[in-house]
Amino acid sequence: MTIVIPMYNNEKHVKLTIDSLKNQTSQAWQCIVIDDESSDNSLSVAHSCIRGDKRFKVLKRKDFSETKGGNVCRNIGLNRTLSDFVMFVDADDYLHNDCVHSRIKTIQNYSDYDFYIFKTAFVNDDGVITGYFYNPNSHIPDILLRFVEHKIPWHTMSPVWNVNYLKSVGGWNEDYERLQDVELNIRVLLKKPSIYFASSDIDSFYRSNEMTHKKRLNARLGFCRLIKDYYNLLSYSTQLGQVSKDRIHDVFQGILEEQLANYILHRHNTHDIEDENWKHIYMETLKVLDVDERNEVARIFNRDTQITY
Repeated sequence: MTIVIPMYNNEKHVKLTIDSLKNQTSQAWQCIVIDDESSDNSLSVAHSCIRGDKRFKVLKRKDFSETKGGNVCRNIGLNRTLSDFVMFVDADDYLHNDCVHSRIKTIQNYSDYDFYIFKTAFVNDDGVITGYFYNPNSHIPDILLRFVEHKIPWHTMSPVWNVNYLKSVGGWNEDYERLQDVELNIRVLLKKPSIYFASSDIDSFYRSNEMTHKKRLNARLGFCRLIKDYYNLLSYSTQLGQVSKDRIHDVFQGILEEQLANYILHRHNTHDIEDENWKHIYMETLKVLDVDERNEVARIFNRDTQITY
């Protein structure tokens, strides 16, 4: 199995992440760390932690791609793995000592699935578990709806992917600044994959961080991209009944209204310049949802004069 770790300015936590791999009870793994041009000491810390350990390989994203981003790094690792299975761990998260062993054992016992889902917990900075990701059933339409509603049923490091399958669906979408795992899972679920849901104990730990201003801006873009890219695909999916499709329309409409309200409020409070990139994507998204441009939401961005909030 290969563990891929995208890394960007994680000097505070990456040692714990790497140590959690070095302490695995199984030795049947390799790890590829891809640095996304960190501006802190992350790279030095990572090199110090893995010195002399041939199971690790550290790469620099800029040697492969000019484009920054976690998904770019994940694809670099995906395309360089030599194993049949891969999992993705962020550089501020960590694994239980028995994680790799139990996951490999599950895959050996239940072969021929496209990917496998395991249980991941939320932890605070003291390592105390504050909750866990929850998937109530294995019914794909229900899971799709949960991702659309942003009731995330599993974390980025919860799945173990069949490498060939993940490559066949296009890997990670490098256009997404945020919601990368949501986009990937919706895209995959629409293809009706075979999924094994493991009943094992919690084996991985997600450190929930406070949203920075930049992350909020990227999330705003991500929500619009997601609606623009997937509204029609979900609306015409044969997997979903009309009730689910109506629910998806309502959820997407609510997200757009909330995004607009947050945008106006933020500009009012901060007097930031207009976000032309987001405005363009927002308008394209309205067209996908067939929102009448005479609607007040659309007219805000179609006036010829400068809007002052």
